[in-house]
Amino acid sequence: MIEIFKQLGDDVGKIIVEAVKKAFIMQGHKMTGALNESIEYKATAQLNSVLLEFLMLDYGMIQNFGVTPDRIPFNPGSGAKKSAYIDG
Repeated sequence: MIEIFKQLGDDVGKIIVEAVKKAFIMQGHKMTGALNESIEYKATAQLNSVLLEFLMLDYGMIQNFGVTPDRIPFNPGSGAKKSAYIDG
């Protein structure tokens, strides 16, 4: 029975990893490819379930969820035409 859950976890893990990679590419996050290459999963089968863990480079979460406005160093009205942080 554990083998069935392990196989199911592997199948689902592969599908999710590929979907996340495609989503990052569709969002334009594909400069060096390092983020996509870092995405992986680990399936741990138990008697009646499977645990899926997904790993990626730390900045993947920032790419996915963004940065809150209070963490962007930009002062409206400062006269600055550009923000190096935003351009970066």
